[in-house]
Formats: sequence, structure tokens, C-alpha cells
Amino acid sequence: IMDIGIDALSETESEKYNKAVDEMQDIYNGATIELPGHDSSKHIDADSPEVEVIMSKNRNYSVLQKVWYDWRKETGPNMRSTYEDFVLYSNEAAEVIGDATGDDFPDWGAYWRR
Repeated sequence: IMDIGIDALSETESEKYNKAVDEMQDIYNGATIELPGHDSSKHIDADSPEVEVIMSKNRNYSVLQKVWYDWRKETGPNMRSTYEDFVLYSNEAAEVIGDATGDDFPDWGAYWRR
């Protein structure tokens, strides 16, 4: 039962959890950012390979900060309430698993650290 994870939720809660995950993924995938040093009218998808290269290889603090800040500005506020739902249902799954196994999982993080 320890490996059941999110499947510990009721069907209704599982559907709400999956909806939250899908919505967050849509927000993330729809985000666009302006790359430093490029034409300011050119915005690219935040999940593009070009952004991945910048974030993994570039060591210029101001460039990294700009890319992260723009991505965060595009995604964070738009997914706040959805993320809250995601956390709510993740924590509920951990509690259900804890109740079934006799373990103390007050939240999803405690379940992961088991």
C-alpha cells in the first residue's frame, strides 16, 4: 500500500488532483518569455530547448535571473490556486496512506521522505 501514491484518493479527489496537474502543465507549457539580448518583441516558449540551454549552461547571474523571473511572472500567479489544490490533494493522499499503514504522514513531503 505504501507505493499506491495518489491512487489512494477517492475517484472524485483523484479527478480533481489530475485536473490541477493538467492545468498547471497547460500554464507552464503556455508561458512565453523574452530572452535577454534578443529583440524585445520576440518571445519564446518557456519550455523551449533554447531556454533549457541557457538555464543549464549559462553562468551569467543577470541572464539567469531575468529568464527565471520572466518565467515565474508568467506562471506563478496563474497557477497559485491550482497549485494549492494540488498540494491539498497530495497531502490528503499521504494521510490516507498513513491511516491505512499506521504510519504518520501529515503531508506529501513526509510520505516522500519515508
